[in-house]
Amino acid sequence: MAGGRRREGDGFSLGVKRTATFRSLAKIIQTCSPTIEGSSQIAAAYADSDQRKFYVPCPRCGEAQVLCWAHVRWDPASPAATAHYECATCAAHWSDVDRWNACERGEWRAGLPFAGTAGFWISEIYSPWKRLGDIVADFLAKKDNPVEYQTFVNTTLAETWKQQGEAPDHEKLMARREECYRLGQVPDGVTFPDVRRGRPEDLD
Repeated sequence: MAGGRRREGDGFSLGVKRTATFRSLAKIIQTCSPTIEGSSQIAAAYADSDQRKFYVPCPRCGEAQVLCWAHVRWDPASPAATAHYECATCAAHWSDVDRWNACERGEWRAGLPFAGTAGFWISEIYSPWKRLGDIVADFLAKKDNPVEYQTFVNTTLAETWKQQGEAPDHEKLMARREECYRLGQVPDGVTFPDVRRGRPEDLD
């Protein structure tokens, strides 16, 4: 195309196309943090994979579990110093050392049968280079700023960001509906205009 650059598609699709020469020897790897819900390419790719997550055993009860933000706890009076992980089964408190040791004994488990694509999800909560106190401090510093909080959700928690916005009018209307009458039932007291007489008449 004269005077400009010819576009052939998005970069990843073009990269995949270039691997055709290698046939079965080709290895295609996508690595990225998720972005906005509904438009994240890496999230869509993970959804189409066997959806593997890393399960680690609790130091006390031994129950294997996926580490998630909902089980990170702290004392509001001293967040960084008191941050710890709470077992989803027995509620045992894990120190950073407990968490790191548990991660050493973890294993990948697929959520779906393998159909050609292996997908791996993991968050910063598993990191051997991060203390939970640092992660909590980062959360508290960013949680009130939507732009910065999105960065925390995408990169630290490895989750998609859900855009906030006003609901469409039809959704607001549906939210206000009441389950008072059966479909096809006309309740007592309903009137309609009789065009012949110019006034409402009660329904029988």
